Amino acid sequence: NENPFDFIAPDATILIVDDNAVNLTVAVGLLEPLRMQVDTALSAQDAIEKVARHAYDLIFMDHMMPEVDGIEATHIIRRLYTNYDHVPIIALSANAVDGAEKLFLSEGMNDFVPKPIELAVILSALRRWLPQDKIQPITPSAAAPGQTPLPTIQIETLDTEAALKLLGSEKLFWEVLEDYYHVIRKKAAYIQELEQKEDWKNYT
Repeated sequence: NENPFDFIAPDATILIVDDNAVNLTVAVGLLEPLRMQVDTALSAQDAIEKVARHAYDLIFMDHMMPEVDGIEATHIIRRLYTNYDHVPIIALSANAVDGAEKLFLSEGMNDFVPKPIELAVILSALRRWLPQDKIQPITPSAAAPGQTPLPTIQIETLDTEAALKLLGSEKLFWEVLEDYYHVIRKKAAYIQELEQKEDWKNYT
């Protein structure tokens, strides 16, 4: 278990925006060892209200959100808040097709982290874009001798091995699974309802 964390940033304040609560749990859990102050927003509207009240060092902005998407939200923040002219806004997107990165950069974002989030990729983005005076290098401690490897958890129809590998922690795995359990029935019913109404835009 090689430890990828070679810095902490306890004085940094970041905002993570995503309309999916499970994704927020994953992102916050992955970044916990950095000791940053992390705020979350479940919509562009919520993000814009938080930006009005706080000075964040960096924003991770989901691309595909209902009503106002991440690109539009970035335009609004850049237009309304001049103190955010130089604050990095990094796109989070599952849409990693050719040209996606170019699109985000041309729309006023600074970088792009594909979803599902990989720890090494998001750490590299933070190292690159956080104010340098807020990054405190540390010596990554390799896995302590005798440290327990990730457990084997078997749940029918779930690829728990891949999940644990991505999340790197059993505690985070159970948190994400609990979140998923609470939202999935409601989300599945909503998708079904949109299909019956033939509201293809929101269904997609």
